[in-house]
Amino acid sequence: MVHPPTLKTASRETVEKHDHEVNTIRDDMKAKAKIMTQKLNTIPNVNCREIEGAMYAFPKIEFPKKFIDYAHTKNMEPDLIFCLEMLEEKGIICVPGSGIEFII
Repeated sequence: MVHPPTLKTASRETVEKHDHEVNTIRDDMKAKAKIMTQKLNTIPNVNCREIEGAMYAFPKIEFPKKFIDYAHTKNMEPDLIFCLEMLEEKGIICVPGSGIEFII
């Protein structure tokens, strides 16, 4: 994709094949991003804008007060605890939005 074939460097068939493959990949990624946005928005207390340009989602999660209070008793931000638990329990890597730097 960085240096695609051109009619000066390759046959028309090669250029068309490359363009078709790139468009197929791009369309597939757009479809998956749309599905991910829709799925995230079905989760209670989660709101996610449409994913554009990359396969990164930035959902806003509203934690219940009880969870926030629990996090503060651990002297941690709720989103950090959430991310650590997602990794430990589901194997899904998340990055907390609170901006706290930490070492695992």
